[in-house]
Amino acid sequence: MAKDLNLHQPSQTRSVDEQSVRESRNRTRVWLVCHNIDRSAITLFGRAETLPGEGEVPAVNSSTNWYLEPYAHPFDVHLCGYSALLRIMTQFLDSIREHGATVRLEVRSSVIS
Repeated sequence: MAKDLNLHQPSQTRSVDEQSVRESRNRTRVWLVCHNIDRSAITLFGRAETLPGEGEVPAVNSSTNWYLEPYAHPFDVHLCGYSALLRIMTQFLDSIREHGATVRLEVRSSVIS
């Protein structure tokens, strides 16, 4: 549904007043929440992603410092932090899928040491 609403696309209108800036930020915030839920399900259940990845969505790419922009909500820092954590987990899981048993052996040997 988030993709159908084009929440993953940057707003086509120029934000000139406070209300339009806040509306744009709310769209981005909703997209980040949907993206985080999708990435959490990938991590938890090992299923395929249903939303576009980091390289395809500007809001996800710029989420690291998004909480510092004007009109940020105080809880945006947590949203950005969780997005960053899920990006790391996704990269880790991708490397496990890519390298298979080799990574598992390295991880197991480092845990035992």
